[in-house]
Amino acid sequence: MKLAAILIHYGDSEFTRNRLSTLESSAAVSVIVTILHDEFPFQDECPRTKFITAPNNGYGAGINCAMRYLSDKNPDVTHGLILNPDVLVDDAAIQSLIAEHKTSAADCTFPIIKEGKIVIHGYRLNKMGLLRLSEDGAQFYSGACFLVSIEAWKKAGEFNENYFHYFEDIDFCLRLQRAGLRTHLAKNVVLN
Repeated sequence: MKLAAILIHYGDSEFTRNRLSTLESSAAVSVIVTILHDEFPFQDECPRTKFITAPNNGYGAGINCAMRYLSDKNPDVTHGLILNPDVLVDDAAIQSLIAEHKTSAADCTFPIIKEGKIVIHGYRLNKMGLLRLSEDGAQFYSGACFLVSIEAWKKAGEFNENYFHYFEDIDFCLRLQRAGLRTHLAKNVVLN
């Protein structure tokens, strides 16, 4: 597995700086791509990171930009680790997510995300069509962090750029399912 980590920078430079510090020292990560939707004054501290300035057309558009860059410039990359800069991740968590992904033979693997006291395993639609948190049997997962094969990304199609921020992850999960691709929740990987 050749893994590329992808971040979208907007707003808090310290979150991005901290996440890049972790990724820069990770043995599991071969390539790091950060899409800049805002100024980032710490680029000199990140020699392994490719920074790409792009118009802020939303989270999904930024991820698409990074994936297109990888397809063009790093075609040997097999997987992408997409994560928000405010998600606390270390090398052990990255290694655990990779191990879960391989063991499950999934096309796209999601960790559990904790936001304060809320634990997000995933979501499902209830009988009324409302989105609800779901510990078991989730249909959709948070796009705050996930590991996806480049092949699955291409089969499912890119993020829908009509979603500027929010719900692009739900749409992506639906398209993964419709393409016959397997999603997996790594229950032993919990990120804050």
